[in-house]
Amino acid sequence: MRARPVSGDDRPRPGRRILCTTALVVVLSAPAWAATVLLTAPVLRPGKVITCLAGNVGTKPITVRIDPVFEDGTAESGFVATIDPSNTRGFGVNTIVGTAEAYCRFTVDSGSARNLRGSYCVSDTLFSPFCDVTGDAR
Repeated sequence: MRARPVSGDDRPRPGRRILCTTALVVVLSAPAWAATVLLTAPVLRPGKVITCLAGNVGTKPITVRIDPVFEDGTAESGFVATIDPSNTRGFGVNTIVGTAEAYCRFTVDSGSARNLRGSYCVSDTLFSPFCDVTGDAR
């Protein structure tokens, strides 16, 4: 028996295999770097309390990191919370006297960012029932 000559279509294509493997790795690793970040507008209220609030309007839990961020870019060490459907979580911090601006950063680690509603409340004290200023995250 004679060996059949290899035509152009029958030859192995290692480049195609490498390309497919690379594409598969990128697709499967996407969730590791695909966290969604929502931010509020900065608010000018030195010496007040800013409370960052996150609510889940969906039907599945959302895991979110809530951080108040000051004008120089430093973030108060917030916390990571898993928010059940139809619930809210918040984190309040005193703004430093002389700090002109602060805003809230919400980083969604798991769950749908479309179902997260983030906002801030600025008040005189941490447990005040009234907000002087409010704003929504986008």
